[in-house]
Amino acid sequence: MTHIIKPVRLSFLALATTLAAATHSIPAALRFEPNAGQTDARALYIARSPRYNIFLTRTGAVVAPRHSSQGVAIRFAGANPAKFEGIMPLEGVTNYFLRSAKPIANVPTYERVVAHGIYRGIDAVFHGDAGDLSQLEYDFVVAPDAD
Repeated sequence: MTHIIKPVRLSFLALATTLAAATHSIPAALRFEPNAGQTDARALYIARSPRYNIFLTRTGAVVAPRHSSQGVAIRFAGANPAKFEGIMPLEGVTNYFLRSAKPIANVPTYERVVAHGIYRGIDAVFHGDAGDLSQLEYDFVVAPDAD
């Protein structure tokens, strides 16, 4: 018995759609990376979703559509300038090859970023789902006896 295998032509778009459908059910965490010179110096950490960039600054966050200089700022009223720390490291690193500067290599990525001390005894932890900006979240972590 002979089997004839017919070649299948699959366009790049069909392949990308198939791969996207296969991975759509598994939400991917936002990948926060420290600013090592790859963006505006006011941003301490940056995360990217398919449609937006998220910049964490000393006073909060800025959410901006990709390829735009305008966005929405989230500021914590009366907050202290925070010290930021990436937690829950993710596998892999990011490398940048910029036209106007030397390459930036081995930038680590994190699932969450903690803004320590935004208020006395209170930290903010940023995290979210990369597929849907509405899943950008922050939690307040309150130390015992903090007000």
